[in-house]
This record gives sequence, C-alpha cells and structure tokens, in this order.
Amino acid sequence: MAHLDARFANAADERALGGFGLLLLRMVGVRDAAAAASCLTRTLRESDFLARIDDAHMAIVIPQVSDRETAKRIAEKLARALLPEHASRLALGGALFPADATSRDALIDAATERIRRASAQTNNAGIEV
Repeated sequence: MAHLDARFANAADERALGGFGLLLLRMVGVRDAAAAASCLTRTLRESDFLARIDDAHMAIVIPQVSDRETAKRIAEKLARALLPEHASRLALGGALFPADATSRDALIDAATERIRRASAQTNNAGIEV
C-alpha cells in the first residue's frame, strides 16, 4: 500500500511518464512459494515492484505502462514463467493508472474485479487486464 500511496502522491509525474499498471496474481497449487517469488523477481524488470500478499497472492506494480496490450503481454510472460513448474493454475488481474482509476483504492478495486473474472476462466492461466 505504501508503494502505491507514493505513486499516487506523485500522480502528475506518473501521468507524464505514461502511468503504471497494477497486476494482482493468484496462484493455485503452489509448489514452493519462495521459488515462485524468486522466479517472478528474475522475470520482472528491476524497476518493477513485487509485493507478496501471502504464499499464493502477489501484487506487482509495472511502471510506465499505459496500454492494455503491454500489460497483458507482461501478464502472459509471468504466466509462462510460473506454469507449470511453480503452480498448477494462476489468475492475473490488472488495472492501469490513470486509464482505469485515479486513486489507490479504485485501482485496487479494478484489479480485484479483473482477477475475479480471470479466476473464473477455465484455462490454467486466466488473465484479464
């Protein structure tokens, strides 16, 4: 939350840089939570922010992402890195600042709604951004 608060405190700068994306990740059948987190760290850029919510849930902030296509490509890259070695199934839901929301809570709500819909998909990697 503190990381998102800092980004929203600098909302004008974030907009000027193209905004950012928030991805929420839910993993099912996690084999080793530490190994999955390590895999995510290796897959993401240094500028990306990864926060563990619990063993099966992560939040990822992707700076300078303003379009859904790019955010979806990143989500698909994460899914390829995690499946099937680290989890049997996953869901990724994402939202973009400022396109989807202009406050922290609204951004989290939008990403949460999308991860719910992604979780309902029948494939082993539900993604909705």
